[in-house]
Amino acid sequence: MKIRLALIQDSEHIWKWRNDPVTRSMSINSDKVSWKDHSTWYSRAISSEHKAIYVGIDELTEDLVGMVRFDIEDNQLKAKCSINLNPEWRGKRISVTLLQTSHEYFRRLHQMPIIATIKKGNKASIKCFEGCGYRFRSEDNICMYYEFN
Repeated sequence: MKIRLALIQDSEHIWKWRNDPVTRSMSINSDKVSWKDHSTWYSRAISSEHKAIYVGIDELTEDLVGMVRFDIEDNQLKAKCSINLNPEWRGKRISVTLLQTSHEYFRRLHQMPIIATIKKGNKASIKCFEGCGYRFRSEDNICMYYEFN
């Protein structure tokens, strides 16, 4: 798998993945996102020094397989991480590779703790983050919280 920073031309793919019913059911905010709202957010996100969005590309097909986003917070003391797969690539055992490789790229530039907030029912994401070395820290009624130092 190849990894690169997200480009403006990836916007529509990422928007469609975000609005996929399975993605929405596993997201903290399960509302559908309009194209207008996404476009505004995405343009700001890819040019922000406080966000890094990586896209995974299958080396054989050149398909976009998913994205990993890091949001740098608290005066650059930590980053929040999230992952979303292209629905066509779910179940193909690529999420750990996508997360791990994106994580390595991010850590080359930023040495800070990384946290992940995962809905309790999202077994695939829990398994993915644990497989990449994230450690369980706490939970509430809805979410589990993981950290990588």
